[in-house]
Amino acid sequence: MLQLRYPYDLMDNFPEPPSSQDAYKESNIARTGHHNDCFLANVTDEGTYDPEEKLEEFKKYLEKSTLYTATGGETCQATPEQHRTDCQTALNEMEQFHWSYLNYDFYAPDITRWKDEGCYNEISKRLGYRYRLLSTTWEKNIGPDRLLNMACVLTNDGFANLYNKRPLELILRHTSSGNIAEKGTYETFLNLPDDDPELSRHPEYSIRLANKGVWKTESGYNSLGVFVKLK
Repeated sequence: MLQLRYPYDLMDNFPEPPSSQDAYKESNIARTGHHNDCFLANVTDEGTYDPEEKLEEFKKYLEKSTLYTATGGETCQATPEQHRTDCQTALNEMEQFHWSYLNYDFYAPDITRWKDEGCYNEISKRLGYRYRLLSTTWEKNIGPDRLLNMACVLTNDGFANLYNKRPLELILRHTSSGNIAEKGTYETFLNLPDDDPELSRHPEYSIRLANKGVWKTESGYNSLGVFVKLK
């Protein structure tokens, strides 16, 4: 994904920010994100939002365009007396602009400030997406020629959304044999592998839910803690 620093460059190329219909495609608008090279340096982030009179217009555009594209950057050493790097401002703007990554090596005094003010760990956890399973409802028993009805509710505690397409798979594994088509009790798993056929076979590229105790390292599956009986 290509990233541009200045919102006016994004707006010049794409007058309307990408919509949900544009997301996850191979088009230019879907594959162009934002990199803020002087995050929270001052009012305009050291020129990111120049001219200042268009600051609110730029921010409204970025708030929408970053929903489906990669966004991140770094703080910088410019005008330290004007830095807006207090924890609340940092958290608010990373959430507003859906940050996925941050250069932790620069600018060191700003990173130290987040550690001192107590938000460093939260920033670390919330960069990118952070999906968490809230609940699962299901039919405990199903017979031949019956559809399995199951609903999972997820929430995203991260700053960002996915900006690459992902398949979603419900995996049923026999608790005794491991087979998938015989009568018995099945444990259920949620799998969100990489969309690339080569990478989809590697569990380390699957999405790991934030819930404790659900991740299966060997397979890349997330256990739903649900058992279904096939009659």
